Amino acid sequence: MQVFISWSGERSQRVAELLADWIKVVVQASKPWVSTELDRGSNWVGEISTALSSTNVGVLCVTAANKNAPWLLFEAGALAKGLAKSRVIPLLIDLQPTDLGMPLSQFNATSCTREGIAQLVHTVNRATDEPLPQEIVETSIAAHWARFETRLSGILATTESPEPVIPRSDGDKLDEVLSLVHGLSGRIQRLEKDQVTPSAQALAKALLIHQSVPADPQIYLSDLAYANQARHLYPRSISPGGAMMGGSVADGTDAIPSGDGQT
Repeated sequence: MQVFISWSGERSQRVAELLADWIKVVVQASKPWVSTELDRGSNWVGEISTALSSTNVGVLCVTAANKNAPWLLFEAGALAKGLAKSRVIPLLIDLQPTDLGMPLSQFNATSCTREGIAQLVHTVNRATDEPLPQEIVETSIAAHWARFETRLSGILATTESPEPVIPRSDGDKLDEVLSLVHGLSGRIQRLEKDQVTPSAQALAKALLIHQSVPADPQIYLSDLAYANQARHLYPRSISPGGAMMGGSVADGTDAIPSGDGQT
């Protein structure tokens, strides 16, 4: 079961090599692959393409210095085309999830903490043909964690510290949420060109509640794409707290409270 580990830059490369050495000891059925394994004179583009096509789990070793690096983003896109998003994992080495922008922020990132690495290992284990019981994996992680932690500390101490990360503004985060929602609604539209939602108003509000977008719901009420997306998320109208309300999408009843408490 192949694990493709992507890197860019010295710090990222050294963590990628550490992870490749360590994870095949913890999950012996895994076969980590990093591009440093390419032979001199080989067709490196072809070999990377072959590795990507046969990958079960993709790990992106992300640092503050390489989070926008073209090569890392290219490999992230190639992995996303062939894998479920739950199996493309940005490994955050020296930054926080909120520091990521698109396209990396669409994936479930993990950190280099013990808890974060354990989550990554369990994902790799579940992708094998014969996953080990969870308690056995936990025992293996506990037995080998100290070695990983010591080597990671050495890498961080001997590689160049990144530039301070500038926090992303609320506007940037909102734009990203809206971009994701538009992407989802576009896919829904292609699947449901000829379908009309009976209660677009209730469903659009439901989608806004689901996405937690701090905007005026009235802006979106006429957008049928949002309503179609919401119809999948909320087959019946629900309250913001998740309780079922009177009325449903099927009968066209607008049972989702608006921002001022009216329905």
